[in-house]
Amino acid sequence: MSVVVLDVGSSSVRASTLARTGEIETVASKAFPVHKEGVTVVEYDANSIAATSLEVIEAALAHSKEPAEALAITTQRATSVIWDASERRALAPAISWQDLRTATQCLALGAQGVPIAPNESATKYSHLLSKIDKGDRRYLRLGTLDSWIANYLGVGHITDITNAAMSGLTLSDLSNYDEKRLAALGIERELLPEITPSVGELGVTRHLSENLPLLCLIGDQQASLFGQGCYRSGQAKATLGTGVMVDLNLGVTPPSFERRGAWGSYRIPTIKEKEQIGWGAEGVLLSGGSAIQWFCSTFLKNSPPSAINDLARSASPNHGCIFVPALGGLATPEWDFGARGTFFGVKRVTGVAELADAVLQGVAHSVADIVKAVQNDTSIEITSLMVDGKMAQSDLLLRYTSAFSEVEVRRSKQLEATSLGAGTLAQHATEGVFDKPTSYPRKDLVGETFIPTSVVTASADIDELRAQWARAKELSKQQIPALSAIRFS
Repeated sequence: MSVVVLDVGSSSVRASTLARTGEIETVASKAFPVHKEGVTVVEYDANSIAATSLEVIEAALAHSKEPAEALAITTQRATSVIWDASERRALAPAISWQDLRTATQCLALGAQGVPIAPNESATKYSHLLSKIDKGDRRYLRLGTLDSWIANYLGVGHITDITNAAMSGLTLSDLSNYDEKRLAALGIERELLPEITPSVGELGVTRHLSENLPLLCLIGDQQASLFGQGCYRSGQAKATLGTGVMVDLNLGVTPPSFERRGAWGSYRIPTIKEKEQIGWGAEGVLLSGGSAIQWFCSTFLKNSPPSAINDLARSASPNHGCIFVPALGGLATPEWDFGARGTFFGVKRVTGVAELADAVLQGVAHSVADIVKAVQNDTSIEITSLMVDGKMAQSDLLLRYTSAFSEVEVRRSKQLEATSLGAGTLAQHATEGVFDKPTSYPRKDLVGETFIPTSVVTASADIDELRAQWARAKELSKQQIPALSAIRFS
């Protein structure tokens, strides 16, 4: 089956074609601007994203080497939209999953016994509703990007379970929305999308030149998990993108914790097929690629992020400089929204090369902390870690990550594994993902492998570097006390 895959990320929209042979090709990609205001507001133009999605899908249909038979959609999760379904028009900017403007409301809800995190959709929906005049709401709709795009393409008002789980509005078994939570936020159930499986016959588009059945609708991190071949329990991946997400597949057994584990990782559904739910645990770094992008735009005259690699290789091996990539706070395991990015150990002899190396090491230290947290929360040892994303091109970053986490790191040959995962799931949507789990992982996915080493510089061993990192991270916390005071379970 030939599949067109739409992938809506944090900074761009891309459409790819996945051939029957498993060959994937990105046909069209287009960046979209991100509006940021202060330390809390992150917004997107939802109408522009929808129009761009339609544009790149049409480009994929026009250039596909074989007739397309199905559509798969994967999107960033929790980014929230409000729209008029009769006009297919968003009524306000989309609020990003990174947006923290509703943190105070989350605190108030928590005090009422309704724990909701600001990176979930619930309070974003409430905020969007507050900006709309009360009146005829027959055509008013709320949803995350997957729901907005599916509705825009004419499929219907749906969301899959991996996206719905990030709303903060579902029952613990994810079977439906929680009426208590809806009442606490003043959200009417009829405004929200129907929760569907991730794979199967989910509907048919009505606004494409060649309308297609939608066979896969799934969150980006779950798509990446399967795109890197992590179909079985105990397999893990890290996506090194704007942020970094580490996901561990737990098969059909949910984690022992209902929301967040003691070490700061979250319970997530990995997929739903018919009535069967797959489960996993996820840890988060808020600023990964964005920290590298910031460094390059600030110190390297807007050079591309790849420029940091050669520069870091030229750094003095005993520079002692440490960078904590907390530009938007710390997530797993600390969850300190008031922490801020900080350099430590800067001396008169410190140059831009040493700062570059510190940035790469800081991201790697953070990933290692997340791996440890996920292991501790699930009591499952991670022995190897598949990695994808643009940052995964950096040998130095992957070498540091392997050394600090003491885990074998395997670079995916498909660095944009999200599209591959969604497309592959669509191809097998009618066969049963759980029935034949060993038939899907591609044996050609693994590229170069990085083995843990006890020494990464000429002057410091791993234990010493990790201890220095832990002290630096502690000092980076609580830079904005009001945000650091925010705690969510």
